[in-house]
Amino acid sequence: VCSVLLSSIVLKFSSLILVKIISPLFKVYSYKYIGYLVSIGVLVSTIQSLCAKDLKTIVAYASVIHMGIYTFILTFCNNVKYFTYSVLYHTFSMALSFLILDILKNNYKSLNFTTIKIKNKYEMMLLTISTLVTIGFPFTWGFIVETVSILSLVQYDIIIAGIVGLSLLFYT
Repeated sequence: VCSVLLSSIVLKFSSLILVKIISPLFKVYSYKYIGYLVSIGVLVSTIQSLCAKDLKTIVAYASVIHMGIYTFILTFCNNVKYFTYSVLYHTFSMALSFLILDILKNNYKSLNFTTIKIKNKYEMMLLTISTLVTIGFPFTWGFIVETVSILSLVQYDIIIAGIVGLSLLFYT
């Protein structure tokens, strides 16, 4: 429940608060500054997710990576409407992912992907669908959100778009 609340509510509002309240308050509202800061956070989260063995940790890093992307949408495009759509998509996909992982942990007592052996075909199907939506697999809403996000970043800074694009590629 704490993971779902953290991923669904707290992480989303932190991006909005960073870009719309804290930055103008302290006069650090430089798009490049926020862009490089968030892109470094996305890159670090990607590297940490590659080293993780626990499925819940990997999904949590996915949430941080995606919120970095949505922060770019809010910062560079100043598009609160698209940010809201992206956050709603992410809220529901992360809540679904964490609930499925909770079911798996109750049934298998572990979420270590090197040792867990899922025997129930319905649990495996739910985990697969949840994973594909979370990573933004083509023909899912996540793919559309991430593609539009990367394309909008290219207009403002090719270096940041490259860092985020590579991070998404490695994470996926």
